[in-house]
Amino acid sequence: MADAKSTLYGLEDIKEETSSKKEGENDYKVITISLYNDDIELLDNYVAQLKKEGHRRINKSKVLRYALRSLDISKIPKE
Repeated sequence: MADAKSTLYGLEDIKEETSSKKEGENDYKVITISLYNDDIELLDNYVAQLKKEGHRRINKSKVLRYALRSLDISKIPKE
């Protein structure tokens, strides 16, 4: 598994991904999700804090991708 920085910036296995990609193909999809206002504010605060700490190219998508890769689904409570 890649370290947190590699995961955050999407650097893991980049050689393999770029060599197998055909011209014109994207390795991502644009989606729409709904978040509560408090969650959006929290996400914005994370991005602002990371930028202050020197993460020049950080954005909401990168923070969400990192969170997804760090998630332990066994700790999510059942509702």
